[in-house]
Amino acid sequence: MHCVACQRLSSKKDMHAYYLRHKEAILSRRKAWYLANSDKVGIARKKYREKNKDIINAKERETYWTTGRRAANIIKGRQRHKNNPNARNERRRRWAAENREEAALRARRKRFLKKARGSFSVSDIKRLLLEQRGRCYWCFSPLNGQHHIDHFIPLSRSGSNTIENLVISCPSCNIKKSDKMPWEFCDAPFARTMMLSERAPSGLTWPAPLG
Repeated sequence: MHCVACQRLSSKKDMHAYYLRHKEAILSRRKAWYLANSDKVGIARKKYREKNKDIINAKERETYWTTGRRAANIIKGRQRHKNNPNARNERRRRWAAENREEAALRARRKRFLKKARGSFSVSDIKRLLLEQRGRCYWCFSPLNGQHHIDHFIPLSRSGSNTIENLVISCPSCNIKKSDKMPWEFCDAPFARTMMLSERAPSGLTWPAPLG
């Protein structure tokens, strides 16, 4: 007489062995069922994604960086561009024609970035995230995996591209700050504004780390 756990293990082994013996027939039946019910499957997947949107997005962000998907996507993108070099240029021209203001802003930022001195690495950004305890530099709200790299002194106003001039902010604060100077953007009291203007404020107490 086997215990329940042993019976389950034996059952799993038998099921796996059965699958290996009849793999082609099983996959063929699955494919036929999917083709016959593709509309229902699509609707069910859409409902599931809408219901579990936050969980799915968080998991996808995590696996994107940890499973090599980013590197694979870069390689695929380069291959697609090599096979059809005009397609990407055409998409860019079409987008620029439909979004003239945003296209002009991006071109302006690109010019400033070329002129700016200095550079930074991925490890520099990870270190900043640790220093900021996973929170936005400006509003202290949790970043939750979504962050922007913000130039403390904007590139358009002679700021550098070195790590000393970078902070990690939430998307909302970075968009609102735009090309403002810190003291123009921050509506906090004068004392806090002065601390922020030091770039790495020693007197500022960060909230407790997340988790």
